Amino acid sequence: MLGSFLCAQGSPAQKIFGYLFIGLSLIFKQNYIFAIPLAIFVFKDQKNIRAWIACLFPLFLYMAAMAMLGAGKDMVIQLSSYRNIWDTAVSHYFVFHKLPFAIILGYVLARILKNGRWGIFASMVIASALGLAQLSLRFPHWHPSSFAHFSVLLWGLTIGAAVYFYHAKRLHEFWITLYCAGIGWIVSISLGYMFPATAGGLLAIYWMTMAGIDRTPWFRKTMFCFIALLAVIGFVINKRDAVFRDERAAYDQIPLNGIFQGAAHFKTSKKNYELLTDLNDALAKVSQKQFTIVPQMTAYWVSSKAVNPLPLDWINGVDLPSPELYEKVKAKLISLKGQMTVVVSKEDIVYGGPMNYPITDFIHEHFSRVGETRFFELYE
Repeated sequence: MLGSFLCAQGSPAQKIFGYLFIGLSLIFKQNYIFAIPLAIFVFKDQKNIRAWIACLFPLFLYMAAMAMLGAGKDMVIQLSSYRNIWDTAVSHYFVFHKLPFAIILGYVLARILKNGRWGIFASMVIASALGLAQLSLRFPHWHPSSFAHFSVLLWGLTIGAAVYFYHAKRLHEFWITLYCAGIGWIVSISLGYMFPATAGGLLAIYWMTMAGIDRTPWFRKTMFCFIALLAVIGFVINKRDAVFRDERAAYDQIPLNGIFQGAAHFKTSKKNYELLTDLNDALAKVSQKQFTIVPQMTAYWVSSKAVNPLPLDWINGVDLPSPELYEKVKAKLISLKGQMTVVVSKEDIVYGGPMNYPITDFIHEHFSRVGETRFFELYE
């Protein structure tokens, strides 16, 4: 968003820095590469060579660094393994049956806000919807990721507004709306979380601006205060009841001081405490100088003095999309056989239930079990 803000300022120097920030974003998440042409076209810099260079420079720098580290080939294999853009970027939107209604409603709201007599009423509807979205995680009849579903509807409203502005030939507003909707679509390109939720703040601000820009100052202030109040209430409720991959905060009362590296001020549930304590017991039984934890528990390596001898910390299908990369991990395991202890989870730590990772089957077949604890097995 900083890059977009700088690009919108109009100054050539600010634009270059803005495009540089936009280019940097794709290093952190590769689907952001679509933000480059979107920004350049929205800000009308298609013929500006410096803009293209600023956007693509971080990518070239990243690729050069990966090549120098000897990871260039693996990077190309990994990134080129996903070619089905339809499944990862488009098809999931057809699952949301309310999306067409959101698009129609967005068209109607945009028209009313700009031309109709019911502008204040429409603004109040938008303000109420955005405010209630802050509480959406608390709705008992929705999944804890309910804001993700709400973000799809918010995205649909924005698409509807873009259609209206294009139809009304209000091109300046059309390009702004299209940019917001485009960013929402880009962040939803994913293999595991196909929602525009991370752009929810941008879309909410867009509609807050739409609802208040033509209203009186007192109305805008009242609307913003209302949304802010519900945001605070929603934060308090969700912080208490929607703890990520854990029980409610009321049950997360056991401190992790001395139990898990880097988590001195964290508290967790009894189940997770027992799991992490058991991990320490398993690591105490390691007999080799090197060890790894398979296939999960990536957080362990963040503050660990030990270095994971495997090429990645979470051996899963998303990070190993091709047989060639998967075989490389298996070859690394075999090469360290007899020099490394492999600590294998008995159950799926992240999602619960039995372990369903092919790499664990490979370890069971090619390594010998030398010990076990309640939650882990040790292989050499």
